[in-house]
Amino acid sequence: MKIVAMFNLKENVNLEDYRKWSSEVDQKTTPNQPGYRRFDVYEVNGILQGSKPPYQYSGSKVPYQIVEWIEVESQEALERSQNSPEMSNVMKEWLEFVDQSSVVILRVEQIK
Repeated sequence: MKIVAMFNLKENVNLEDYRKWSSEVDQKTTPNQPGYRRFDVYEVNGILQGSKPPYQYSGSKVPYQIVEWIEVESQEALERSQNSPEMSNVMKEWLEFVDQSSVVILRVEQIK
C-alpha cells in the first residue's frame, strides 16, 4: 500500500527545527517499523508550471510545505505500527509541528 501525506507546519514552527526532528527522530523510527517498506520525507520548494515543456519554475507559494512518501505492506501493518509505543511518541511529537487543518493523506495505486 502506498500513501502520500502532504501538510504544512504550524505558523510558529521553525523549518530548521522540523528538519532536525524529521531526520533525527521521524526518519530513523518510522521506516524501521514492522511492515514498512519505504518512508521518505520531502520539502516542497517550488512549483513547475505549464502543460508541456519547457516547464517554468515558480517560487510562488506552494500549497504544501512537506510531502511524505510511505509504503507499507497493508492497512493492518500501518495501523499496528501507529499503535506501537514507539510510533505513538513519534506521532505525538509530529503533531507539535504540523498544522492539522492542512493534512491531506492519499492512498495511491500505480496505473499500469
